[in-house]
Amino acid sequence: MNGEFSTGLFLQLALGPVFFLVMQITLQRTPLDGFCSFAAVVLIFGMMMIISALGMTSGSVFLQDNPD
Repeated sequence: MNGEFSTGLFLQLALGPVFFLVMQITLQRTPLDGFCSFAAVVLIFGMMMIISALGMTSGSVFLQDNPD
C-alpha cells in the first residue's frame, strides 16, 4: 500500500502544473477550449501509462530470459 501511495503522490506532483494550465485556458478562453485541453491531457496521460506498462512487461521478460 505504501508503494501505491508514493507512486500516486509522484504522479500528482508531475501533473500538478498541468491543472493550472488547463484552468488558465478555461478561464482565458471558452469552457469548450478548457474541456478540449483536459481531454488532450487525459489522452496523453493514458498513453504514457500504456507505454510504461508495456515497457515494464518487456523489461521483466528480458530479465527473466537473461539472468546475468
